[in-house]
Amino acid sequence: VQRELELRNFVPKPYWEIEGDFSQYKGTYFDHNNENETKFFSKEKAEALMKQFGTHGTVVQVSKKKETKYAPALHSLQELSNEANRTYGYTMAETLKIAQSLYEKKILSYPRTDSQYITSAIAKEFGTYLKSVACIPELKNRANQVMNNPTLMNEVAKNKKYVDDKKVSDHYAIIPTGVTVDVSNLSEKERNIFTLVCKRFLAIFMPPMITNKTNIVTESNGHLFHTNGSVLIDLGYMSLYNYKANNTVVPDLKKGDVFELQTVNLVEKKTTPPARYTDETLGKVMENVGRLVEDEELSNVLKEANGLGTPATRGAIVEKLVDLKMIERKRKSFYATDFGISIIQSLEG
Repeated sequence: VQRELELRNFVPKPYWEIEGDFSQYKGTYFDHNNENETKFFSKEKAEALMKQFGTHGTVVQVSKKKETKYAPALHSLQELSNEANRTYGYTMAETLKIAQSLYEKKILSYPRTDSQYITSAIAKEFGTYLKSVACIPELKNRANQVMNNPTLMNEVAKNKKYVDDKKVSDHYAIIPTGVTVDVSNLSEKERNIFTLVCKRFLAIFMPPMITNKTNIVTESNGHLFHTNGSVLIDLGYMSLYNYKANNTVVPDLKKGDVFELQTVNLVEKKTTPPARYTDETLGKVMENVGRLVEDEELSNVLKEANGLGTPATRGAIVEKLVDLKMIERKRKSFYATDFGISIIQSLEG
């Protein structure tokens, strides 16, 4: 309801950014005296500042950094629900139902888990569990490569990001069980969920995604512009997914280089409203709802309880609100109904 009212009352505001063209690259003005702010809500103020720039820009800082992104943690039920909603639009309740079906067919491990780790005992049997992954045609070759590489499997077994006995209580992360699976016998939704779990499991054995990032600061008559660039070096585990690299190539510059400031332009933009909740984002908020509660004692209780509900019950809570017509789902997004708003307003009154 709070998000619904924010959206209904939202009025977009125009703002402007200043873009400088330094012949070989472009930069955006930022106010280093004001938390590096780039936005101007007064067009006149931006236009007045543009007259203060010089005719040239000098590179005053070049920082290059290699960014290494490792495969994410294994699936808990909440994390699987998040990815299934993001990828296929499945609701939390729907994902649980599908995962439960796969569990009953002995294809996936127990789904009602909040852990994203596996035990060292399971890690010793990596080769067995990967046999299930190899049943998916597009993953078969990579899974076989890992199974034929005991050194790699031993290295991953020691990686605390994925294998940690102390972070497994009743149930470990959702992984394939190692049985041979004829994916053609699965429904489309079962196949989709099974593939998500297998990809996430296979990813922990793959190299990281590596990107080279460059940040350039250019000074013109005491005013600063920033330019960011990135170049993908190695897709790594992201090759399992339909990832499209967004390369923003900047020239190879060094501190002290001088370029002509050819043009300066005002770029008009508008403030955007907060996003509507989806099953993914609502699930995350329910999990971390303690952060939104001002009462410190209640906030601590909610944090200790890991939020509202459990990964296995959050979907049912949301569906009940839909059934009661307090909220409605349109495609992936949630809307609070007038009835739902009136309930909250009466409780607050």
